Amino acid sequence: MFCKVFREKTTSPMNELQVHLSVSKPVCLPVCLPACVSGPDCPLVQSKEDDFDWEEGDTRERPSSSPWIPADKRKRMRKKERKRMRKKERKRMRKKERERMRKKERKRMRKKERKRMRKKEKERMRKKERKRMRKKERERMRKKERKRMRKKERKRMRMKEKERMRKKERKRMRKKEKERMRKKERKRMRKKEKERMRKKEKERMRKKERKRMRKKEKERMRKKERKRMRKKERESETKRGRGG
Repeated sequence: MFCKVFREKTTSPMNELQVHLSVSKPVCLPVCLPACVSGPDCPLVQSKEDDFDWEEGDTRERPSSSPWIPADKRKRMRKKERKRMRKKERKRMRKKERERMRKKERKRMRKKERKRMRKKEKERMRKKERKRMRKKERERMRKKERKRMRKKERKRMRMKEKERMRKKERKRMRKKEKERMRKKERKRMRKKEKERMRKKEKERMRKKERKRMRKKEKERMRKKERKRMRKKERESETKRGRGG
């Protein structure tokens, strides 16, 4: 449904309609406003098909409650209304443009925010990754260090063991050497003792021999002496016999 004066849809919100009607209050407000609000009882509200102008000299029947509006005034009113509508349209377009720009800005800001958040997230992930890698590296280094320390410890233990074995071996060798030396010494001593005993025995034998020889010599000498004495005795006996 349309208001014939302003060619405006009457389904507009009340505040818009009031602004729209406030342009021609003396003419339209008492007549059109109640109809625009309450329904099709207003004589100026007709269907789109039943469209006509309130031109001067119009022979069609006008509603009795509709005042006569001269053509020049209607022209001015239409011009004024068109101007107002253009202004309104410009305002609406500016509003629409502002809204579009706001949307665009919001979109840009959202995009920017998403980008910032992605960047932030990437940075967070990078930090997390770096942290993880550092942790991993530390763990790897700790493992490596532990391995190195174990290796070092094993080496130290081997060296210690070797040293212990060397000491043990040296000790064993010294003991063995001592034993060998003792045996050698004992052998040497036995040999020496044997030699000494041999010498002693020899000496004893020599002494014995000398003694025996002396004894023998003495015996021989005694025998000789006896023989000599017997001979002498015989000789003296012979001498005595011849002399007697």
